[in-house]
Amino acid sequence: MPSPRRKGDPIAMTILYAILAFMFGTLFASFAEVVSTRLSRGETIGGKSRCPTCGHTLRLVDVFPLFGYAVNGGKCHYCKAPIPILHPLAELLGGLLFAASYLVFGLTIEFAVSLVSIVVLLCASLSDMESQTVYDRVWIVGLIPLLVLRLLDRTILAHLFAAGLLFTVLYLIALLGEKLLKKEALGGGDVKLFIFIGFVLTWDAGLLALFFASFLGFLFGIARKRKGAELPFVPFLFAGVVIAHFAGADIITWYLRLLGA
Repeated sequence: MPSPRRKGDPIAMTILYAILAFMFGTLFASFAEVVSTRLSRGETIGGKSRCPTCGHTLRLVDVFPLFGYAVNGGKCHYCKAPIPILHPLAELLGGLLFAASYLVFGLTIEFAVSLVSIVVLLCASLSDMESQTVYDRVWIVGLIPLLVLRLLDRTILAHLFAAGLLFTVLYLIALLGEKLLKKEALGGGDVKLFIFIGFVLTWDAGLLALFFASFLGFLFGIARKRKGAELPFVPFLFAGVVIAHFAGADIITWYLRLLGA
């Protein structure tokens, strides 16, 4: 009969840390939801959470990520108005991405970079879906810890170059798209967001993220039934950044080997 795992076993600790990362991820995702919703409605970020239907102040259990939704059966505790399924899905996504970040990067500076990028891009994605707006104050606030982290890992110059290059590329694409389509192809908020992304990814991984975002957006645009409606780009960009950050180096290496480089 196998002996039980001893306290401090690496696998057991990895699972524990991943669970803790998941829990913190749901909390930060819930916070990102609050920020994006209140900014989209022109409200202040501070203050207690209220039901948007009846205006009643929510209990602590009501706002607890995932658990509050399950306890209340997906409805407001007071007026029984349905809670949009996007809320628990965003919290679940935040938790899974935080846990995945820990499993990919471990307790490193890159892990902290990943967490900051997930919160900022999740918030930007939610506001883009709700009001087609990317609020500069969100990514600017997120840029501050990224600058500190890149100074600590001594890659600040490389990421300054990446931020400048990615912003320039997106700006030129936006100008070209506007001339060809005779309308705004990319929002100014989307373009400026690449300054933030440049401090998350290297320049080549940033271009890879843009490729994945465009490809996923293209597939979604073909698959959806509604035509003519504006397609929020930031959620696809979020997905592209996550893919490039988690596996960009491996993908680029694989592609170069495929080309025989």
